[in-house]
Amino acid sequence: MVKHYNLTMDGTIQRLSDVLPTGEGDLIKYLAVQAQGNAANLMFVGSFASQDLAGRTLSSTDYGWRIEVPVSSIPTAPDIIEQSVSAFSLAEFVVLGTAPDVLHIMTMK
Repeated sequence: MVKHYNLTMDGTIQRLSDVLPTGEGDLIKYLAVQAQGNAANLMFVGSFASQDLAGRTLSSTDYGWRIEVPVSSIPTAPDIIEQSVSAFSLAEFVVLGTAPDVLHIMTMK
């Protein structure tokens, strides 16, 4: 099943799974993320495990990858993670961005 979501940045570290309705499972095999065309700032993506277990804090200097600012309101190509054998959890990913930028998320179970 393919679904898409929008996560509005609020300036704090947010889990990608925050977009899921209550009770909806978060195990997926495909993840694509893309900044909205009018996003004004970089977004930084990291791992929840690094936050929780390693005591690190997602920031503009400590992150897994960054999502670039779109040029002339044209979104950059989406960042894609795909797992062919087993599923992974959307809750494993955290993002840091500036309000009111929006991150578009597409998943496939």
